[in-house]
Amino acid sequence: MEELGLSFDKSYYKAKKEISLSQEVRKILTTRGQYRTQRMVKQAMNGLQTLRFLSEYPLKTQEKLCTVAWYQTIETKKTIIKQGHDAESFYLILSGNAFMKKITRDEKTKELKVHTIARLGKGQSFGEVGLIFNTKRTATVESATPMEVLVIGKEDFIRIFMDSEHPDKEAEHIGFLRQVPLFQNWPIESIKEEPGSCLINYYKRGTLVTDNDQTSEWFYIVKSGTCEVMKTLKAVKARKPNEIKPKEDPVSEINLSRLGMPNNGPRIDTGRRRPKRNLCRMIQSTIQEKYRLSSSSDEKEDNHEKQSHVFVNVEILQSKDVFGLNTLLHAMEGKELYEGENESPVMMLVSRGAEIILFSKKMFLKHMNHTTLMTLKNFARFYPSESVMQDSMQTEADWVVYRNIVFKESLDNRLTRRTQSAVSERQ
Repeated sequence: MEELGLSFDKSYYKAKKEISLSQEVRKILTTRGQYRTQRMVKQAMNGLQTLRFLSEYPLKTQEKLCTVAWYQTIETKKTIIKQGHDAESFYLILSGNAFMKKITRDEKTKELKVHTIARLGKGQSFGEVGLIFNTKRTATVESATPMEVLVIGKEDFIRIFMDSEHPDKEAEHIGFLRQVPLFQNWPIESIKEEPGSCLINYYKRGTLVTDNDQTSEWFYIVKSGTCEVMKTLKAVKARKPNEIKPKEDPVSEINLSRLGMPNNGPRIDTGRRRPKRNLCRMIQSTIQEKYRLSSSSDEKEDNHEKQSHVFVNVEILQSKDVFGLNTLLHAMEGKELYEGENESPVMMLVSRGAEIILFSKKMFLKHMNHTTLMTLKNFARFYPSESVMQDSMQTEADWVVYRNIVFKESLDNRLTRRTQSAVSERQ
């Protein structure tokens, strides 16, 4: 200390976030699935319970994963999956980090460009998109550090996550659809013609299921768990009462004779109008002395605030609820839509831990009859337009400010009266 002075090494106190699997669990996860006993599977499940992403799956799914998944280590700067290749496996990251990259071609120069679109870490997964939709890889994943992963093959993934364990029997999620009112008169047997038109997958909490219900080729049925319907809106800033412009109220412009009073002939239009007695004007008249108009700096803050966006929770969906039915009606050419449907906003669906059935819109419309169409119109959810939701959010922000002002005024007046009464008593 005399020579170098006092030093502090923060690495001594750094929390160890990476999990450490025991040698026995590693050995189990490197053993072929057909040789793993029930005891070995339970032991692997217990060893992986520190992984939050695994514990979010149902116990039955966890057991199946620990039966077929195998443990693998990956060195730095190794390509794990490559864009354009066939999808063969699904990966769960135990430790380490990886970069997800996408190759695009410049339309003008025709040059290939590589963009890093995500950084993946412990607890995240990748590779499921190509397996679910039976497509080529849409991106390349490359290890940034030494990694430990759990790997699940294509056939096992389909059997576990898409409920195709018994091909000869009707899948559980197909039987579930028979309980959904939308499918009461829809020929479910026709799914056998195109098995890929109806899929099931478990989405972990916080997973984005779709970011655009209108462009998605699927609509979604919640089998278990819950989901959030969300909308991106511009962030708002609460306005002061004297900044709120009163809306036109046509009712206030109507002049009626007083009840019980004689009508002394026609009224003369003097050009003067009665003041509009709406909430905004009442707010201005009661507390306008407390505020002044905002300065130019405040206007700059408002402009900056309008440029940012927030995610608003519009609705919670539970078992048997369906998301995206309104887009089915939009897809029907030559059909009369309800008034205002064309203003339907783009919505997104986020899982809160749910099993979700993905059903092809084309397949549903292909076999839809008149009775199903009537059911569809009855059960379709139509959300307010984006402008209506934006105005509602602004109104709520304004109301919170007004409520706080009135509460503070009432409290101040009450304290003033108590003080005055106390002074008068002493006198």
